[in-house]
Amino acid sequence: MFCTTIFAQGRDYINEMEQNDLQIRQKPNTEGLLSDYLHSANIKEDTIFAILYSPAECFRCEAAIPAFYDKLKRNNPNNKLLLITAYGDSKTASWYNSKNNYKADYYIYDTKSVYSNIFSFNSEGMYGLYILKLVPKEGVFVTGGQYTVLGAEFVKQLVLCKKRIAPHMYELDKKDSYKEVSDQIAMINVPMPKWKQTDIEVNTKDGVEISSIYDIPKIENGHLFFNDMLNNGIMLFNKENGLFKFKRLFQADEAEKKKFVSVPDKDFRNLVKQGQVFYIALSANMLDSSHIGISYSLPKILREKVGNEWNFSFLQCPCCLDTRHQQLYVRQDDFTRFRFGTFQVFLSSLCVRLVQ
Repeated sequence: MFCTTIFAQGRDYINEMEQNDLQIRQKPNTEGLLSDYLHSANIKEDTIFAILYSPAECFRCEAAIPAFYDKLKRNNPNNKLLLITAYGDSKTASWYNSKNNYKADYYIYDTKSVYSNIFSFNSEGMYGLYILKLVPKEGVFVTGGQYTVLGAEFVKQLVLCKKRIAPHMYELDKKDSYKEVSDQIAMINVPMPKWKQTDIEVNTKDGVEISSIYDIPKIENGHLFFNDMLNNGIMLFNKENGLFKFKRLFQADEAEKKKFVSVPDKDFRNLVKQGQVFYIALSANMLDSSHIGISYSLPKILREKVGNEWNFSFLQCPCCLDTRHQQLYVRQDDFTRFRFGTFQVFLSSLCVRLVQ
């Protein structure tokens, strides 16, 4: 749940963040690494505030990016935000930030997960989104974590926080990675069957990017469709002249987007404008010969008045969009069932490979 206002004065929001379920710490003796890591952003300030996240790993968490930027600037226009985006392709990550209007004063695109050499997590890797306070020249992580309430008081306490949380290496980071590397080598050495391969180019239109795929891409009678994570929808391609050409992006329509919204239209429009509302497409399958069913997580938005301010809460409602009764109906397409035991499908941004 994401909350955008204050519940009470006197709470220690920094301690709540540091002791939250998912925690982050600076690994011991990594001050030099952190300083070098931040150097590429050419930061002028002695202290910087940052958000560390991986695109589309937690859509609802990303609501904090515009909200935190706005509240940070309201606290003091001189406060600076660094957005650290951990993703394998910097060009696609930059496009994603621009598409979603994720504003920051500085940007770092971490394509090789260098952050994992500097920060330790009490989970197996980074989950969600982390707010950080950093001293770039000294390479010091002052404090950070996942907030409990993202409000003006939290930002005020974060700005005033001077005490550095002690560096720490969580147990999950101490595990010997030898077995994992050995397993990877063993997989590489497994002989592959002699499949017949056919490469088919995947062609997109200007302004349309393919990022990474959630779930399994599917081919049905000359049509390719899959859930593209950064586009957050089902991309459909038709096979024409030996190519898979982009046709359209399936997403929830306007009525479906507001199905579980219980706030006035004006508030809803403001929340959308601020980038705090997400509609998360999951997987797609054929329902019959010509219709697609899409599992979706749609936002449930509630509000409650606390004092003189409105508190907005965001929850998720799982559902399935049935294109037999919605505008997602695929017209004039003769789909047939794809037999997964017969083919395997591998997709990159350039081509799809059918292995038979």
